[in-house]
Amino acid sequence: MKTATAEKQASPGESIAALMEKSALAVQQNDLAGAARTCVQILAVDPNNVAVLNRLGVVEAKRGNLGGAIIHLKTALAVDPGNVEVKGNLAQLQMLQGSQKAEADPLLDALRAYTELAEQVRGNPTLAGGLITQSIQLGAKLAQANRRECIDALRLALRFRPQPLLGHVDLHNYLWRFGERARLDDFTREITPDQLGKTLLVACFPKSGSTLLKRLLCEATGFGEAQFVSGFLQNEQETYLPAVLHGARANRVVQQHCRATGPNVHLLQAFGIRPVVLVRNIFDVLLSWKEFLDGGATLNTFFPNYHRLSDEQRLALVVDDRAPWYLGFFAGWQHVVTTGLIDGHWMTYESLTADPRAAIESILAFYGITPDPARLARAAGLVNRDRGSTRFNKGVVGRGLAAFSEAQVAQIRRLAGLYPGADFSLIGL
Repeated sequence: MKTATAEKQASPGESIAALMEKSALAVQQNDLAGAARTCVQILAVDPNNVAVLNRLGVVEAKRGNLGGAIIHLKTALAVDPGNVEVKGNLAQLQMLQGSQKAEADPLLDALRAYTELAEQVRGNPTLAGGLITQSIQLGAKLAQANRRECIDALRLALRFRPQPLLGHVDLHNYLWRFGERARLDDFTREITPDQLGKTLLVACFPKSGSTLLKRLLCEATGFGEAQFVSGFLQNEQETYLPAVLHGARANRVVQQHCRATGPNVHLLQAFGIRPVVLVRNIFDVLLSWKEFLDGGATLNTFFPNYHRLSDEQRLALVVDDRAPWYLGFFAGWQHVVTTGLIDGHWMTYESLTADPRAAIESILAFYGITPDPARLARAAGLVNRDRGSTRFNKGVVGRGLAAFSEAQVAQIRRLAGLYPGADFSLIGL
């Protein structure tokens, strides 16, 4: 149903229709928090938009907020009493609310009781251990009942023992499911937010000039290098909590080929880390990766016999094996940045190599760091002075497209099409 105000502008350059499409796409991608934010944005301008009220009701129900969902649907019916779709959704949610009431209330009563008991058992390891187990089990039951309080139950357990692994698998699932942000005390009680150092994280494409950028940032800031992974072989470079905790009070620069997975995002949220996302033209970076393997760098791949492949097979390999990874990396970071889960700063290989000094200045401005002029000058001069330490070998921008066949280019574009709503123009698609 199109309302009379459907053509209003919700914000400069964004129409109600555009935001409607954006919220629908967020629902399709199961980005419930993003869909809710977009619906609220529309309703701020068009409060009687029945379609948006109905969608927000459905989204809030999926997020476990049945009471809020029912309020939105009732508001929609007040505007359009004869709307069959809204009536149906409201009836289903009222039935669901009634069926859950008997189960959910005892669960919340248990959560309140455990919370009150927590202070009493803190000094008794045996009783505290029992409460930890019960809280984790209660969290699982609340999750089954689609209640966001499952997060509170798990956090109650982590209050006693927040060391790595205990409960964190479930915590990541619950936070992602309900679109909530992680907190520092989800992972440690030994460090407070004001004690954290500043971490400059370069989340990057392989072969995008990331080693160069890391060295420039270290030189410009005086920060030391750090690593957030447990290994650099065939493994995905997931952020490793013990490595994040080690030296968390220090200022550091981290270079990591990490994707925007839920656990990675939650650790960045908890430790207040805002990444620089470094990318490169997809065709250029794939060709650069092939040439990297041609030079013998196959140790961190599953292709130990790469040297036996023909050049045609090698090009096919990087298209079929690496292109999906690069596209997933880009689409994932774009999603979490545009939806507000993470505050990120985009940087391209092309802009970095064209003007390294300007690139450094933009990144330091993002982090609120005022550079020392002498350090900044030394960093900029590092590009040509020490190519060995930076592994910088500036390639011709745009040379990659010609290396691949029309069919391979079409394959890469087809893979990109599997991410509706993603804008790959920054990497040449």
